[in-house]
Amino acid sequence: KPEDAAKGVDMIITATMSVKPVCLYEWMEPKAGLTCLNIGGVEYDDDVVLKADKTYADSIHAVVDRNGDTIAHMINEGRFTFEQFYADLGPVINKKKDGRTGDEFIYFASVGSGLFDIAVAARVLKEAEAMNIGTKLTLWEEPWMS
Repeated sequence: KPEDAAKGVDMIITATMSVKPVCLYEWMEPKAGLTCLNIGGVEYDDDVVLKADKTYADSIHAVVDRNGDTIAHMINEGRFTFEQFYADLGPVINKKKDGRTGDEFIYFASVGSGLFDIAVAARVLKEAEAMNIGTKLTLWEEPWMS
């Protein structure tokens, strides 16, 4: 049962297409350091977001524009504000905002970002070339976007 899976854990990751919460705060035992990662739809109830010590997203504006997950609906319906939101991932990576600073309860809304995917892919390619490893694949003979 989902209720049992949410108890006494360090991390809860949900990836659904749900339009209603599939993980409720009342099911959790929010121990020190719990992280809830919302990858898909409306996966958590409002209390998870409201009771989190910090709320993050890879890009809060992309999350809200997509309007697919819990925090997006909360912002668009006035149950949560941008002022209550803690930080996007970029400022945390660049050390302009703190990430976890203790045993905080974290809620993270992930919409994914093509820019991050490209940056990671470029780094992986650079490292593979430097180490002379990997296999180049021919995905098509002619550029298909010309």
